[in-house]
Amino acid sequence: MRSPIWKTTPYMARMEAWVAKANLYFQEHPGAKESTQLKLGGQRLQKCKRTVRITLEVKERVVRLQQDGTLLKEHAKLDGCYAIVSDLPPAMASSQELHDRYEDLAKVESGFRTLKHGHLEIRPWCVTSETNTREHALTAMLVLKVRRRLQQAWEPLNLTVGEGLRELGSCSIMEIYEKNNGQSVRRQMPEPNELQARLIGAFGLSLPKQAPATGPVVVTRVEMQKRRKSA
Repeated sequence: MRSPIWKTTPYMARMEAWVAKANLYFQEHPGAKESTQLKLGGQRLQKCKRTVRITLEVKERVVRLQQDGTLLKEHAKLDGCYAIVSDLPPAMASSQELHDRYEDLAKVESGFRTLKHGHLEIRPWCVTSETNTREHALTAMLVLKVRRRLQQAWEPLNLTVGEGLRELGSCSIMEIYEKNNGQSVRRQMPEPNELQARLIGAFGLSLPKQAPATGPVVVTRVEMQKRRKSA
């Protein structure tokens, strides 16, 4: 049976089912002890830590659940609150510092998701030696720091890192080649649009007036195989 003040939850529904079962047991077993059912019900409440707000009582061989409405309202004031427990002395870290470091855990988890499944995709590990594996992981961590710097700078622009990089990817140098010999005769810097200028300006930078000179051309092994096949 319910008390006048009651809050229905899945756990309360299970307790009500148990109370109904206990009352049926009293009806079928006239010699059953009330203390035994109170002990069994108390163990259920203790297991789920509900003994503070909910109690069991037996009157005239009828089990009832009682809930303290006043105490329930006091506990409701703490809904959505949490406590952070630390063994650090106050001289080493204040309450605000502990709270800030706790919230930083979400950034750590987000960073690992980015490394494994997100923008960087550190997996699969296509390396064979321990040294290459460590270098691969170190490179990925350094790239993650660069990505975080981009995220901090572009967050006020309401853009993700992927969106910002795609936008800047369309800002490329125009190179003009000689038709006869195929030599480069001119390199022209692009004129960024408004959004591209804001993305670059978020770091206090701007595009140079003249295009930088071309460096050495690096051909990977995959590209060399493609060239051999085409030849």
